[in-house]
Amino acid sequence: MEKNKIIYRIILIIILITIIGILIVKGLNFNSNLDISEWDEEKLVNIPKLSEGMEPIIFNETGEVIKVENNQEWYDYKKQANTTENGGDSMWANAQTKDGSLWVWIPRFAYKINYNDNEHKENGGNIEIKFLKGNTNLDENNNDVTEQGYKVHPAFRNGEINGYANGEWDKEITGIWVSKFEAGFAGIENTSTSNIQAQDTEVYYETASSQNIYGKIEAGKTKMKYPIFIGGAFSYTGIDIGEMYKLCRNLNAENNPYGVNKEHEDIHLMKNSEWGAVAYLAYSAYGRNGTQIAINNIEIENVEKVKTITGYSSKNEDYMVNNISYNGNIENYNDKSFIWYTEEGGLASTTGNKYGIFDLAGGTTEYIAGYLENMEIQNEAYLKDFDKIEQSNKYFTIFKYEENKSTYESNKDTYGDATIEISSGNGSYESWDKETSYYITRRSPFFLRGGCFSEGSFTGLFAYSIHSGHSAEDHGFRCVLIVE
Repeated sequence: MEKNKIIYRIILIIILITIIGILIVKGLNFNSNLDISEWDEEKLVNIPKLSEGMEPIIFNETGEVIKVENNQEWYDYKKQANTTENGGDSMWANAQTKDGSLWVWIPRFAYKINYNDNEHKENGGNIEIKFLKGNTNLDENNNDVTEQGYKVHPAFRNGEINGYANGEWDKEITGIWVSKFEAGFAGIENTSTSNIQAQDTEVYYETASSQNIYGKIEAGKTKMKYPIFIGGAFSYTGIDIGEMYKLCRNLNAENNPYGVNKEHEDIHLMKNSEWGAVAYLAYSAYGRNGTQIAINNIEIENVEKVKTITGYSSKNEDYMVNNISYNGNIENYNDKSFIWYTEEGGLASTTGNKYGIFDLAGGTTEYIAGYLENMEIQNEAYLKDFDKIEQSNKYFTIFKYEENKSTYESNKDTYGDATIEISSGNGSYESWDKETSYYITRRSPFFLRGGCFSEGSFTGLFAYSIHSGHSAEDHGFRCVLIVE
């Protein structure tokens, strides 16, 4: 009898060990923080996480917003079988905040980069994507993708353990919302923002006295306006990198026009890692499948203190049509540039249609929330508005500086931000598709992404260059919204 009890216990132990082994292999260890409840079993991506102030939307043929109701199809991250020079049919989820700003959902994913030439990365390659369940490392078949050579993108990861070295968040998250367009000025006549009231923030300009589209700026006295993120807006420029960071960190203040609740939602200046997440998904089969996005090539010549307008696309074969006199016509510019919701306009998006993210090539070149440590003293003035922390956090990334090494070499282990992984060196046009590849230096310690309206074929998802941090009429920004 006693012998039977022992055998029974041994069998139970074997069964328990087997079950535990299976769970570990599948990535479902006993970590209570793992959650797959937000996975869409039909669409095979994480369900977009809406805040109280957001509504799911689609668009009609003229770009008019239509609220998604009942069983209307909202999104479909569809794998493209071919290249997308003439457009694509992947449908990324879009949402609108109360002010009218538009946001696009980037679901949690892991990626693998396959190079055409491992020694010369500038010769390109392809990016494989695996969408992940909830906040786990599991794909649609419950496989742990990290065991298959994939990296979970750092934009969705908890960075507390490694000091946010790759631009992580402070917890594992299911996705991020990225502004569909670069930041624009609200309440401007003859633009798409003319019927949207411009509203003051509680953030003051701190640069020397100057002027913008609203009029005179006095340092310490003039309040910045809340930006709007829609197509057909004058791009929000004229502020330095520190002011951009401070402004974006305060967009969820009480009574903000977006309807964002500070307790549950966060808006911040886009980080290098978050740019990388958009770029990798866009270049994958779920976006443009290796096709370059078209440039927003508009340079406005007859509006004081404004250089470009959001949400336009050049013809692919005609990158360098600039200096367009703005006349309030947002349909097209003499067949040289097209508004975002048209078939031609969609070629400047991450999906090749109106459901993607725009202004990632051209428009303004965009400052990113991060900088090089040990920068030259004259550049430190732009850090005054960053949090007073001497290490990376979830809002910005500090890149390493080492004596007798190039900054590119010092940061060679950084991944996910579409810089070192997709370029062969620090200089000229060594990124994929021969786009710009200048890595930050002590003298120019801040990244710019995407390139501006005048840089033609050197702009794009993988273009990165550098700057001192000061304001310019062709330097803009965009924001990321995280719902927790």
